[in-house]
Amino acid sequence: MAATLAAPFSGSTLLACLLARHSQLSSDGEIFPLEANNSVICSCGKKQLECPYYRQAAGHMLGPDGKSWDEALFAPCPAYSRFTLIDKALGRLWGNSALRLAQRCLRRIPLWRRRDEAFVAAHLRFMQNSLRLRRARVYVDGSKSVRRARLFARSGGVHLKVIQVVRDGRAFCFSYLKNHELPRTHLPAATRAWLKNLKAVERFHALFPHVPVLNVRYEDLCRDLPETMHRVCQFLAVPYEPTREYSDARPCHVLGNRMRLTFSGQIQENLRWQAEFPPEDIAFLNRTLRPHLERYQYSL
Repeated sequence: MAATLAAPFSGSTLLACLLARHSQLSSDGEIFPLEANNSVICSCGKKQLECPYYRQAAGHMLGPDGKSWDEALFAPCPAYSRFTLIDKALGRLWGNSALRLAQRCLRRIPLWRRRDEAFVAAHLRFMQNSLRLRRARVYVDGSKSVRRARLFARSGGVHLKVIQVVRDGRAFCFSYLKNHELPRTHLPAATRAWLKNLKAVERFHALFPHVPVLNVRYEDLCRDLPETMHRVCQFLAVPYEPTREYSDARPCHVLGNRMRLTFSGQIQENLRWQAEFPPEDIAFLNRTLRPHLERYQYSL
């Protein structure tokens, strides 16, 4: 399997839509949305709970009444406490296998260990079901969660690869403010969000250096789709299929950005930040993000 790691507003839903068109890949994007279960619309047009694909692939994650998902399983990561703040703190600690304290917890709190094991087993079963239903070879998890990727990497039950999707930090900051309906005064917070995600992925690389990683820039998907998808297919060990011309006879079941509902295969890069950010904001972003922009070969 492969896992996509990316910050929000970075093109991961676009990549999921493209991968879902490949005959040997299965990709569903962010299958654990934040909205209420009864309001989530799959890209096939049906509510997720009513979508035949999800009811077959994730049938073991349904609640006893069959009318809702089991919240302990149908989630991006396992919960260790019913208190949200405590659970987030435990999740950060639990995910860092380099910490001795986390290792002691693993030995002394078997309940947490069993919860992790049951969670991973249920999600691997979902992926296997998905591959069987689509007659595909490789499942690409689009949840974007570094903590989730750590669970799979540490489980030893799967050969994991990672696709890191990166978007120009300046374009990310523009989308961050626009989607959160924030004024320009929140621009420093947007830069911190972009850098935080990159650092989280870097920590993942340090913890699991044996996991292969492919960097994919959103801009390359937009500007040179064939070459970029060639690289992705080669990394996933499947033959390249031209995504623009590929027949979309198999319905996709992608969750994530709302563009999934109208995606036709045509891609247009969003460059509004260049016109709508004033020069002083662009100068601030160039100064603040320079090392990472240069690392991912973005021109200043």
